[in-house]
Amino acid sequence: MLAAAGGEEGLEMAVTTVTDLTRPPEDHYYEDLLSRYSQMRQFVPTLLRTVSFDGTAAARPILDAVAFLRQIEGQRKPDLSDTPRGVITAPGARWS
Repeated sequence: MLAAAGGEEGLEMAVTTVTDLTRPPEDHYYEDLLSRYSQMRQFVPTLLRTVSFDGTAAARPILDAVAFLRQIEGQRKPDLSDTPRGVITAPGARWS
């Protein structure tokens, strides 16, 4: 498989390229996410109702967050005191 990727150097270049394309240095991910809140609210309820998520132990923080979103979906003023925070990274901590 490594040979198919052009050897170790080719694989490293591919990973670097994908990283650069998916998260450019001027990435404004969190700001963009907040600006698209109303768009996300249109499909998230259906997503939470119809898609079953599963994963390894490493995915537990994400699965906990999805379960929490399912639990509070549709509530006008949900209690956020037990919000799972395991998926929040240092750059995202300012939004929590």
